[in-house]
Amino acid sequence: MSASTTSVESSSTSSTDSKDTFLYFAFGSNLNSKRIHVNNPSAKRKGVGLLKNYRLDFNRYSERWKGSVATVVPDQDEEVWGALWEIDVKDMDNLDRQEGVERNIYRVFHPTIHVELNETAFHSETDSSFNNKTSSDNETEPAFNNETSSHSETVSSFNNKTPPSVKTVTARCYELIAIDPPGSDKRPSVTYLDVVIKGALESKLPEKYVHKLRRIEKKDEGINEEMEDEGEEQEGSTDIMKGSISF
Repeated sequence: MSASTTSVESSSTSSTDSKDTFLYFAFGSNLNSKRIHVNNPSAKRKGVGLLKNYRLDFNRYSERWKGSVATVVPDQDEEVWGALWEIDVKDMDNLDRQEGVERNIYRVFHPTIHVELNETAFHSETDSSFNNKTSSDNETEPAFNNETSSHSETVSSFNNKTPPSVKTVTARCYELIAIDPPGSDKRPSVTYLDVVIKGALESKLPEKYVHKLRRIEKKDEGINEEMEDEGEEQEGSTDIMKGSISF
């Protein structure tokens, strides 16, 4: 697929939402099913998504994670892979609180997402509203942290699926607006990045994209992984709900 300008809607829910659910594009720790279900138990994985004309970046320090957390930043030459979730509307406020929307940490926006769908991923009435997209062109690997690739490898769009497997949807997404000043150490912690990578593998994101995630420069510090797993529910009622744990 060739690059196209990402569209943004001003409505509070995407055009493909039902009255009871909405679509959410996750690109960071919420790729991980255990993570997203802390506050959004209704979340159902619907497929792999591609956000064009944005790059993945790390622009705000989290005390809980001991490192910076992820965001997406407009960039006409880049793209971000992620997971598309369908979530009950009743969980929307929980998701907003997790991302600190009311504290002006993240803002909500609704970009167009190119989606690789499982055959039964969506109900037929929802599926029929999508625009069919071809996937014959190759997509270039995104770069992270201003890193220059040493090779010219490309990722074949959506594993060379043919229409109508690849479609577009409008989904809820979050972008950091409270960023740290220039010169700050914006590296993610090893723990945070590990959660993101595990989520990427679980979401079946393209192998070469996961490889790029593994190459992101990170801090050696972070919360203990065992403590993180054991304290998941308690964490959801404290740090996550305060917005300190984001994508």
